[in-house]
Amino acid sequence: MKQKILLFNYFVKKVADKEKEMYQLSNEQAALLAVIFSRASVEFRHATGCSLEAVYMADPKIAEELFILLCVDAEKHGDHLMEQFNFEKVPVYEYGNPHKDLSDKEIAAYLNDTLYPVCKEEVNKDVYKALIFSREPLDDILRRIAPRYLRSVGVSELELPAPCAETAMIDRAWERLLGYDGFKNLVSLAGKHDKLCHSLIYKRYAEENPHLLAE
Repeated sequence: MKQKILLFNYFVKKVADKEKEMYQLSNEQAALLAVIFSRASVEFRHATGCSLEAVYMADPKIAEELFILLCVDAEKHGDHLMEQFNFEKVPVYEYGNPHKDLSDKEIAAYLNDTLYPVCKEEVNKDVYKALIFSREPLDDILRRIAPRYLRSVGVSELELPAPCAETAMIDRAWERLLGYDGFKNLVSLAGKHDKLCHSLIYKRYAEENPHLLAE
């Protein structure tokens, strides 16, 4: 399990470095949180018409979804990276609608309990301020975020593996993903979810690889 977590950290570090570059982040914790941070423009209907409202989420599942996308690409190119993990089909309920997904229970527990635990004390406002680009007062925005989407970064620095065959697989797949149309948008703050708050990362690997979730 230790090596599996280190390999996952290696991937998370790559995503965090890309977020840092894209948004010119100087705060390392903000770069790590950006991996799972998302801003969606959701349409709300009112008696007088419609309006768009920004909804913010920090969902650890995003990191696992991005990693699945990378593992799928590695597999297509002969690198059996996914074999190092224990991804299983699991039922997921999103806004009451069931669908199938993949998850490694040890990675999921690590994400939720260690790397991105729910904020139990005051939110680190410097971290969130670096990721929320709005004229609205930060405190007002934070009050609207559901508690399960208010996450902290539970490590000061990611522990990484020594270079090995699997890190080389991650490197190759990452470089390919960066060259694919639309991938950079999936790691952007505003490109991870659609207007219904459904994950566009999940949609990409589920629709392009239906065999992954087939019975």
